[in-house]
Amino acid sequence: KYVPRMTIPQILKGRTIFDREMSRKYRKLLRFPHRDRTIANLIHFFIESRKEISTYDGIIAYAFGNNLMQYFNATVNHSLLYKHEINAGYKLKAEYYFLCNHQQLVKPIFNLEGVKKIWCFVYGAVFILRLLIL
Repeated sequence: KYVPRMTIPQILKGRTIFDREMSRKYRKLLRFPHRDRTIANLIHFFIESRKEISTYDGIIAYAFGNNLMQYFNATVNHSLLYKHEINAGYKLKAEYYFLCNHQQLVKPIFNLEGVKKIWCFVYGAVFILRLLIL
């Protein structure tokens, strides 16, 4: 059985450690990213870049991106938020931020199957690092 492996550069691992320390020691909350820097947008750009290489790469990237967003949406609020973020009501703040800033963009830009939750349209790159590293 083949198990795919992903190599995460040390600089990104260090960024995740920094993120964890800022949250735990100093009780800092991350700001929500601009709508061009959400997880959904990052994955969208990844898919588009792979389509330029070949149709096959585009199909694989689409499947990977779609599954990654679904998995992220399913796990973010119970596995990826730190205790301090949960206690500070980060999930409710994310919902409010989405309603104020992103709601009108989701349907026309992203038509990915199975992506039914909003979280990948609100959270940014640090959260995808948490998913891949922690």
